[in-house]
Amino acid sequence: FKFSINNIEVVDGSADFYDAPKNTRHTVRDVNMAVPFLSNLPYDLASYVQPSFEATVNGTAVALKGKTLPFDESFETTMDVNIKNINLPFYLAYSPVPLKIRFLSGTLDVQATFSFRQFTDRPPTISVKGTAGLNNVRLAATATKRLLEFSSLTISFLPSDLMAKEVHLSDVILRAPKM
Repeated sequence: FKFSINNIEVVDGSADFYDAPKNTRHTVRDVNMAVPFLSNLPYDLASYVQPSFEATVNGTAVALKGKTLPFDESFETTMDVNIKNINLPFYLAYSPVPLKIRFLSGTLDVQATFSFRQFTDRPPTISVKGTAGLNNVRLAATATKRLLEFSSLTISFLPSDLMAKEVHLSDVILRAPKM
């Protein structure tokens, strides 16, 4: 079954979610999503599909841009992730496992490139390079005992192969830690 779908777009979309068990509302605004084409026709197999997604999720800007060969034998996919000011305590409330520490405050920034490849004759690879940062973090061990605070922690990743459990760092910068 051969197909070709072209010019898939969502422009200025929005969505609202109500999470009844957590009594929380989630908003997604300014959604712009594009998939220029998706095709398994023989002449398109080696052409990169370049999807993109931008939105403001609960007040946080999210941008994803990538390129993929979804029907090539490698399944090669690269995604640029750009996210700023994710509210960690808000989202950690959704952790499926109990956390031994409490995040009283903190945000996460990610500017990284993730790559995936899977060939039939060798193990898949997942690689990452870029930066991740935590800002204005306050952690507590219990309701009354503070554990750690810091103004920022920035980690810069050199190309790293996550499937091989190899992580290469170029910088780790911790600012204003307090115990």
